Amino acid sequence: MDQDLRKIIYSFFLPLALAAIMVLLHVLVEAGLIDKLDYAIHPQSLSGVIGIFTGAFFHGDWQHLLGNLSVFVIVGAVLRYFYRKVSLQVLFFGILTAGLGTWLFGRPYPPHLGASGLVNALIFFLFFSGVFRKDRVALVLSLLVAFLYGGVVWGLLPIEEGISWEGHLSGAIGGILMAWIFRGVNPPPSPPKDDERIDYTGPFWNYKDLIPPPDGFQYPE
Repeated sequence: MDQDLRKIIYSFFLPLALAAIMVLLHVLVEAGLIDKLDYAIHPQSLSGVIGIFTGAFFHGDWQHLLGNLSVFVIVGAVLRYFYRKVSLQVLFFGILTAGLGTWLFGRPYPPHLGASGLVNALIFFLFFSGVFRKDRVALVLSLLVAFLYGGVVWGLLPIEEGISWEGHLSGAIGGILMAWIFRGVNPPPSPPKDDERIDYTGPFWNYKDLIPPPDGFQYPE
């Protein structure tokens, strides 16, 4: 198997595993074996502290769950492919910052559930990593993320009833902070030294110099 293809496939393993856990937990909730409110974020409540770490794994309904997973699996795989060295830290601190910010500043009711804060953390990490690193690949990736998921910025504002904009905003801030903290990890390749450069000053159409003819053959004058 091609090495790049293998790397792409491996990049999906972790986000798919986390998505499977979320689906399994929701099945248990639907079966009445788990009360999702016990694991939700209850802002400013000591009993709701556990939700800082668990709230991202529980969802209100199937539509809520599948809507988050459709984005999470993609951006999670992109994170693993391009930023593998820091991907676990970004995932953990994405959960932590989104959950903690919601617990500190969120509305006390209703309880906050869902992976959307984590999704925002990943999207903003991917975008601002390109801004802070300023290397070509990261910048192209930033533009692609902005094109595909630029609409998430509206979720940072309290404009829709029942949406945890506090979690979205907290995750976004966490993603930006992590992009700055990890901006020096996996730096772009250094440019070649002067003695390693291949300089060609002739016109681009001069194929005779660029591609020497085979032995025993001469280009026509």
